[in-house]
Amino acid sequence: MMQRFLHDDHARIPFSVIGVFLILGSSFTTVYISQLEMQKASEIAGTIGFNEIENLIRYAEADIATALNIAGMKGLKKIGKEPVLNVCDPGNNPYGSTPYEVNQNRCKEIIMQELNVYLTSNYLYDMFNDGRYAINVVILDGETYPITSMHDITFSTMDMHLTRPHNDIPLIDGIIGPEAEKDHMTYWIARVPIDIEIGKLDSTTGESKAITIRTINTSSIITSRFPLLESLVKEYIGTINQDEDNWFPPLWTFTTILANIYSLARGYKHYSSGKPLNVVDNRHLALVANGGLLLEQGLVFSSVDPLSIIDFAIETGKTLRKTSKTPLSTFNEDMIGIGFDFDPSDLSQGSANTDAGDDFNTSFDECPYLNLSEIAERVLYDIVSVMLVFENDDGDVFSETIDFTGDIEEKISDAVSYWANNSYFLNDTIKNLKINETTISKIHEIAAEMYHSDMSTQVSNRQSTIIPGVPGPGWTDNGYSIWNYIGFTVISKNVVKPEKGLVVPGCALYDEKYNVSQWRTHYYYRDVYENISGNWTWVRYWNNVTDLNFDEVTLQVILDRYAAFKDSQDDVVDVLYFNATVDDPNLEDTLVAYISAFPDSNSDKQNMIRSGTVGYTDLYYCVPGIYNSWIEIEAWDAMNDILMLIGDIQQDPSINSTRYPNPIILMQNVKEDLLNKYSNNVNLGTYHNLSAYQTGSDFSSVGKKAVYYVRDWFVYKVKDDLETVFSTIEDKIDEKLGEAIADHAPGLDADKVKDTLSGEAMETLSNQFSIPFGFDINLDSKQLDKFGNPLWNETVRLAVDQYPNYLDAFNETEYNGVNFWSLGVKNICTLGPTGFPILPPTPVTPWIVTINVWVIDVKGEYAEFKVIDSSDETLFNPLFGHDPQIYLRKNEQLWNEDESVCFGDNTRLNFSFTTVAFGVVPSWGMMVGDIAGGWEEKDGSFKYT
Repeated sequence: MMQRFLHDDHARIPFSVIGVFLILGSSFTTVYISQLEMQKASEIAGTIGFNEIENLIRYAEADIATALNIAGMKGLKKIGKEPVLNVCDPGNNPYGSTPYEVNQNRCKEIIMQELNVYLTSNYLYDMFNDGRYAINVVILDGETYPITSMHDITFSTMDMHLTRPHNDIPLIDGIIGPEAEKDHMTYWIARVPIDIEIGKLDSTTGESKAITIRTINTSSIITSRFPLLESLVKEYIGTINQDEDNWFPPLWTFTTILANIYSLARGYKHYSSGKPLNVVDNRHLALVANGGLLLEQGLVFSSVDPLSIIDFAIETGKTLRKTSKTPLSTFNEDMIGIGFDFDPSDLSQGSANTDAGDDFNTSFDECPYLNLSEIAERVLYDIVSVMLVFENDDGDVFSETIDFTGDIEEKISDAVSYWANNSYFLNDTIKNLKINETTISKIHEIAAEMYHSDMSTQVSNRQSTIIPGVPGPGWTDNGYSIWNYIGFTVISKNVVKPEKGLVVPGCALYDEKYNVSQWRTHYYYRDVYENISGNWTWVRYWNNVTDLNFDEVTLQVILDRYAAFKDSQDDVVDVLYFNATVDDPNLEDTLVAYISAFPDSNSDKQNMIRSGTVGYTDLYYCVPGIYNSWIEIEAWDAMNDILMLIGDIQQDPSINSTRYPNPIILMQNVKEDLLNKYSNNVNLGTYHNLSAYQTGSDFSSVGKKAVYYVRDWFVYKVKDDLETVFSTIEDKIDEKLGEAIADHAPGLDADKVKDTLSGEAMETLSNQFSIPFGFDINLDSKQLDKFGNPLWNETVRLAVDQYPNYLDAFNETEYNGVNFWSLGVKNICTLGPTGFPILPPTPVTPWIVTINVWVIDVKGEYAEFKVIDSSDETLFNPLFGHDPQIYLRKNEQLWNEDESVCFGDNTRLNFSFTTVAFGVVPSWGMMVGDIAGGWEEKDGSFKYT
């Protein structure tokens, strides 16, 4: 049967088959369809009714979603004004164990209450109908409202991409301010399931007859940006507060940079005039802290509290004592329309001038101007003592002489500290010098090494004359014995030195001729046939005669080399001839000295005379010569001339503390600049001045050559000393910085401080920064269309309201009848009023620079801190049209309506951080350090800790 059905190829379909499909289709319709009659007409009518009911349900969902949104906004308005930051009894709190859970559940409770009222007012007794059908909420037996638990309401979140305006704001992502672009939680999406009953209205009675019950899942984006405000406030806290997870927030960076610009500039003013007595003053640190807070506020929220920026401008004027104008007029002039501009030089140079009693705009140089001649001078002169001259404001002058023996550093520090504590500043320094005997010895050493000639003696000729003994005729030669030395006689001795200017290595200087006498026995014999005793026999007779030998031997003194020093030799004009022009023996005496060193009695010389072969050389001797005293005088004067030239080297004024507040980088740049200029003079021969000591390509005399090489030694000795001293400075600064931080701020990273003062943020803040008044923030949806563009975007304009408007470290703030300190500032001058004088390795060298380190602690809190979403017009207000969403931080304990449950505490927004500031000044001025106020200054809340 089924097979026949499947293979039936007729065009008509049996009605029974259609009925099967109708039955199957009806099982997928809503419940009320199954209750209608199965006739075709009834089916058509049922379909019409289904569409009508679905539309009615959609209307109800939309209406309830609107009510859900309004209820949600009321809830967020409430928790925005009273956010829980600390949970009461987290383990047993019915609203949750974390602030996030408690705040969400509080909002859910408000939504439940508001929505229940709305639902019971609008969705009971067939009040929501279209004339044919009605929708009523289902209330379970024993319940009063349709939503029975706040936990039936669920939240999800929606992030949006936030873009802050750049404009002219000095915004460096995560360094000075927050990231310019970042995803933030912006909205909550609320969902709640609601059971509804669908009824058909009786046209006669008007009452409905239930058709079915259905659950609708209503959801709505709560169109209040409370999550965004909360997220931004957390971000703001992250930019201003230092904790174990965030040691270097942007406010720390800002304060570190400005504090160092400030301390270095004021340190130079203190160095030059003894004032300001307080290099680092808490009044100015409070100003820096408030400026940084406003800047970070503007960068995070793109807006600041307008009253706060006015108060900041007024306090800026009062603190920096701009007496020529009123603070408010100054503020009005500095207001450019997009922000309030603040010039760090007002804080640094301006405050330094004011505290020193000078005009606010008096210019002064912050360049260390280290004097290379101060270091080079120690090669020529030792310091015996220094007289430190002190003066006070009344013109009283006192002096103290310090011997340069023992612990010089301690002596200088004690003296300056004593007089500084008595309101005297270092006005002058007079050095008592003596000649460095080590350098005098060096001059003699170089001259003595230069005044040498290397000579030797050579057998240049040997001519022999033999006078044999004559035995007579008939004798047969039978050989001879060895020669026996008789002796020698001098034939002649003559100086054969070439003419002036022709003396060169290898030439003969002295000629000696000797006659050497020798003898030997010469054996002769003759055989004679004789009758001896009657027998004839051959008899041999001997005749020994003496041969004489006379050798004429010539020895010559040879000049091997002269005036050898380093890689130079044999390069002196008219060597071995006295130079009358400069009164220089010029090694002339060395020939006589050599001859005298090897008299005829010298055994080695006698061996050469007796048996030396032609060409044989011996008697090598490096002959010392004499030199005159003018060499020492001229060499000393030459080094003094170089010292004066070194003093002419000027440091590039752009290498100053404002541009390089990292003292190590500052010293490295000073070193590089000065050594480059010094080396350039060396390479150009400025210091050597070779031409002054040469005639042609040779030195004018041995003495002149000695003076030149004393210059050469001095030039490179100074170069080595400069490099050593600068390395010592860098190492000592690094060491003292590390010690100060380790002792007073153990969690702080010294390298991070140095990097901050050398990075991009430094360039941004060194000249000027602008506190923005208010800009729109752009928000883009994270959902994209098919073209990759956000589905929608928004702009947000926030407002900030803080109290107090200016955080004061010198006066308590009154709030709700209670006084508290809104700001605490503490600075510790870690190295005392004289700082740490950095001395090079030699004990007779004075200090080159003085360094000081201030450890700065700042903490504060706002009585109230409020962020307002001024562009949110969704909360209705009968008087003003709408209420904006706010997020408020203040101290307050929060309870439910009947005060049966403590939600937790809202807390004030607070912050704290620790940083450091440096002072570096050159030698011989007022050493850098705080004199007035002590080494540790506490203001605000730190007074009581």
